[in-house]
Order: sequence, then C-alpha cells, then structure tokens
Amino acid sequence: MGTNILHEGMSKASGTAKVLDWLNKHGIKPELFSVFGDSTSDLDIGKELLRQNLNFRFVFVGEKVPDNVPFEVIQPSEKFDKGTLEYLNSLK
Repeated sequence: MGTNILHEGMSKASGTAKVLDWLNKHGIKPELFSVFGDSTSDLDIGKELLRQNLNFRFVFVGEKVPDNVPFEVIQPSEKFDKGTLEYLNSLK
C-alpha cells in the first residue's frame, strides 16, 4: 500500500510540464523521453508529453493498462522492477 501526497493543484501532468519548462529554460532538448509507470495516474505524464508533441516511449510495468490510452504503451511480461529490468535489457 502507498500514499501519494500532492500539493493542491498539482498533478503528474503539471509536474511534467514544470520539468519540461525547466529543461527548455536551460536549453536542454531531449530527442526522446522514456517514461516508466506502474499506475494509471502515471499515464498523465505521457498525456502531457503527447500534448506538448514530444517524442516518448511509455513503458507500463503495472498490472493492467487501461483501454483507450491515446498513445502507444509498451508492457513487458514482468511487472514493476522486474518489468523495468526486462525492458531495459531488451535495449541491449
């Protein structure tokens, strides 16, 4: 079980937007973002990257990807940390 505590008005999408703004202000322009998520709330990160028309891979290592996600989702056969390692090892 976990607990997420967020400042009022903050979300994973708004946090992502703040990071992207910081990168832009510092002249850092990644060609590709790699996002690893294990809960449906993590999909908001991908939605923000999509909204800003940025190139990314979304690797979902949780139990089940919801239907109708507006971008491609990679789902390794393993879950959580093992799924992350499975995906990273596939890049070799």
